[in-house]
Amino acid sequence: MSTPQADNAPASRPSIKRHRGPSVVWLLPFLAAIIAGWLVIKNYQDAGIMIEVQFETAEGLEAGVTKVMYRGLPTGKIKSLKLNEDLKSVTAMIEMEKEASEILVDGTRFWLVKPQISLSGVKGLDTLLSGYYIELQPGQGKERLSFVADNEPAPPLKDRQGLYLSLLADSAQSIQRGAKVYYRQIEVGEVINFGLTGNAEQIRIELFIEPAYSHLITDSTRFWNASGISLKANLSRVDLRFGSLAAIIAGGISFYTPPDDESVLTPGHEFPLFADFEAAEDGIVVTVKFPARTSVHEGTRVISEGIQIGRVQSLQLSEDLTTLNARLLIDPRARPLLRSGSQFWLPKPKLSLTRLQNIGDLIQGAAIVLQPGSGEPQFNFTALNTPPAHRPGISGLNISLESDRLGSLDYGSPVMYRQIPVGEVSGYELSADGTKVQIYATIKEQYADLVKHNSRFWEESGIKLKADVDGIDFESASLSNLINGGIGFFTPDTRDQKSVEQEHKFHLFHNFDNASKQGQLLYKENADKLPIRVKADTLGSLTSGAPVLYKQLPVGTISHYALADDDSVIIHLLIDKPYRHLITGQSRFWNASGVDASLSRSGVKIHSESFQALLRGGIAFDNLSSNGKAAAPRQLFRLYKTQRKALQKGPDIIVTFPPGPNIISGANVYFKGVVMGRVERVRLLDSQGSAATQIALTDEGGLLARNGTRFWIAAPKINLSGVDYPETLITGNHIEALPGNGERQLSFTGLPESPADRNLPGLNIVLQTEQLGAIDINSNIYYRGMPVGYVSGYELSDDNHRVKLFVNIKVRYSKLVTRSSKFWNIGGIDAEFGLFKGLKVETTNLESFVQGGIAFSTPPGDTQPVRSGYQFELFEQEPDT
Repeated sequence: MSTPQADNAPASRPSIKRHRGPSVVWLLPFLAAIIAGWLVIKNYQDAGIMIEVQFETAEGLEAGVTKVMYRGLPTGKIKSLKLNEDLKSVTAMIEMEKEASEILVDGTRFWLVKPQISLSGVKGLDTLLSGYYIELQPGQGKERLSFVADNEPAPPLKDRQGLYLSLLADSAQSIQRGAKVYYRQIEVGEVINFGLTGNAEQIRIELFIEPAYSHLITDSTRFWNASGISLKANLSRVDLRFGSLAAIIAGGISFYTPPDDESVLTPGHEFPLFADFEAAEDGIVVTVKFPARTSVHEGTRVISEGIQIGRVQSLQLSEDLTTLNARLLIDPRARPLLRSGSQFWLPKPKLSLTRLQNIGDLIQGAAIVLQPGSGEPQFNFTALNTPPAHRPGISGLNISLESDRLGSLDYGSPVMYRQIPVGEVSGYELSADGTKVQIYATIKEQYADLVKHNSRFWEESGIKLKADVDGIDFESASLSNLINGGIGFFTPDTRDQKSVEQEHKFHLFHNFDNASKQGQLLYKENADKLPIRVKADTLGSLTSGAPVLYKQLPVGTISHYALADDDSVIIHLLIDKPYRHLITGQSRFWNASGVDASLSRSGVKIHSESFQALLRGGIAFDNLSSNGKAAAPRQLFRLYKTQRKALQKGPDIIVTFPPGPNIISGANVYFKGVVMGRVERVRLLDSQGSAATQIALTDEGGLLARNGTRFWIAAPKINLSGVDYPETLITGNHIEALPGNGERQLSFTGLPESPADRNLPGLNIVLQTEQLGAIDINSNIYYRGMPVGYVSGYELSDDNHRVKLFVNIKVRYSKLVTRSSKFWNIGGIDAEFGLFKGLKVETTNLESFVQGGIAFSTPPGDTQPVRSGYQFELFEQEPDT
């Protein structure tokens, strides 16, 4: 708090001093001037170089944003864009870094980098995030500040470590920048550029080879276009060549260097680029003259001793149109084979199942065969019109066989001993008088001792064809002999067996029966064997010597056969000693030759005992049970046509169906979803469509061969309640059966449709009503709104005044039905209309509305169950309780 004395005190007087010199305030403008000058100098020092680059369009260019890049580093930026006076281009004013002054010279190239998607890949993908940019490639020359941008990227500079090559081609088809170069399908380089040569007559393609693979290139290296797919086809040959998937899509070049090549790469050497691999191949040029109509084409193989030694490079017809001049390209390693006396010929294509390459001959065409001569080197030949009688083949024992026909024998047909190839046919020719055929064969050295002076040879080939009004019967020996032809032989077991010399002559019999005198010459071979007989309607394709098979294992052979008094054929079998015990009274035999095929709507079923049986033919057997009695010598069995028929344990029955759904051979017979048999044959009885079916029943199916059994054809039926037998829409119609309990019976009359009163699992009851209404088969039975059964069928009552509905209640719900149960119809719509009450519509559920339904109720406390067959009344609506 102030006092009066303090308020009245006199104020102090300020002291004023004068400053001598300039004011500090004037330092601020001086400092600002110094900083401004420093900024001007620095801006001048840091200022870039302004250049002009002309583009066709400003697409992707943006002032202040688009950068100029060199080796991934920013070297400039667009400052402004302007439209040129010609209105056809734009000029970008670009400020370049001053360090780039040395590369702003003549020859420097600019182009806009943007994302590009092509078959060779995706380029400029980084621009999707960073935006378009301008790339430059330095040139050489005087300083320059005005440029014209390229539309495409410039070819890369040859400044990488590696090998740079030039190829010359007539066409650059499928070749583009970035296309890969392959060696044995391994990527070793790429195409960096291509363009016309100076005279514009060829294309020069520049390649870069990675340094790790540069040693693979020599002056002898051959390059070819591996782009896309090369397809050459004609009637006898389809030649398809393609490289890797990348080469197919994006194009590419492949190369190879001949093995043992000692040449080096000459600097500046230019290579030709061939159109494909075949054009790039090298070899010895040989000219062979063929008749004008010879079926030879470019690419046909040339073989010698089974080894490919070359191919046909080109063909040219002579001026007089009588000769086809073939230019062959032969492997240099085969030069010693090209001598005077060498013979060329083109054999006819043929099938063979004994050698896979022969099957290939049928597909890719026959190959030209070369038989070497022994004279002086020669490179021009005239082909033979027909193969020589004596052709080169295997080494061994050479024999000749005399026959009155050649049959299906040909060069290379096998000579068989116990079904094992031990030699082959080496040629054939007519005898001097033209009445016989002389067949030459060679037995391999390791099997030469099997041939004795009394050996018997026969022809294991040929076809028997029999035609009549009933059809055509086609019979043959095994499939291999049918296609390839062959010769078999054996040596009778006699003491006077002598070895033979080269060129020994034999007679060739038509078949084994003639050669063995119906098996009479097989002496020791038959000792200790079990002789049995099988009876057949026809001999079929069976021949003496064919095997007897048990579980696909050979256990015996067919000895011989004869015609019986009843016009059937009795076939004599010999079972080897170790397998005699397998033949019992329960044995069943069938013809295992060829293929057993059956056709039905469900598909084609093909069965063969084995691939060996398919080729060789024979008889197979199995036992129905293991407790059969041992078979006696010469015991007679029946020979079935198929394994299925032989092992059928059930009887055959005949079911005659009235006109209605059709049934075909191969359809199954079912009882409760189990296959009980199979339809073997269907025979039409009249024009109305009645048919008699022969059914082979299984062992379980034997219960159907009783009086009272009912059969009907299950066919698809579409109604509101669903589809009956929906599986038949895919597999075709089949037969359903309900077994009877009477005496044995083998002939039946089928039902026109499925029976109404089927004995189904659960409780089967009968409901009687005045009209069927909306009720149908498969209509549900409801208890408290829950389905507990269904309508299995319906029919008129005996007096035809009422309808009987057959209902099946599931097992778990059968106790819900008692003598006091009430059933009523809930199908359709219950509608009631009154003048004052209006319209009232009721329905239980959508399912019962569509397909009909029945409901029932049972009074509580009623536990008197009913048995199947009990009958109830069906009310039209729920009865009053």
